[in-house]
Amino acid sequence: MNLKDLVQKTKIDEVYGVEPEEVENEYHFSEVIMNILTFSLQIHIYHLQTISGNDHLVLGEFYETLRNEGDELAEKFIGLGDTLDYYEEFDCDFTMTYDKAEMLVEIMEFKEDIIYAIKFTDNSDYMSMQEDLVEIVGAIDTVIYKLRMV
Repeated sequence: MNLKDLVQKTKIDEVYGVEPEEVENEYHFSEVIMNILTFSLQIHIYHLQTISGNDHLVLGEFYETLRNEGDELAEKFIGLGDTLDYYEEFDCDFTMTYDKAEMLVEIMEFKEDIIYAIKFTDNSDYMSMQEDLVEIVGAIDTVIYKLRMV
């Protein structure tokens, strides 16, 4: 189940009277962190596959930001007493070819997922992670701008 589906399920559960504790248990922040870390690997693959010098540099900065922010989020999450092993397996597929238009769509979809995750940090134990997520959104906006310029 992806992040948007979890958010939609949470909204449906709230309408039908599911207790807040049950809703919170449905949404596990470890999935957000794993999505950030795996997406940073996908961006790294694109970074290596592009033949554009500009795209190579821009994507290099972007995957480093994602990796660093993902690491910081994971450390904060674990510091709160949580673990990243909420799921026994975390499946992910990687695209091995570079298509700039498709990549930009993926980046914009990833931004939507991060914005959904920010909503869950407002009134919870995860508030300390909000700044890192906002930093990722800023990095996404910057990379989209830089990739569209050339």
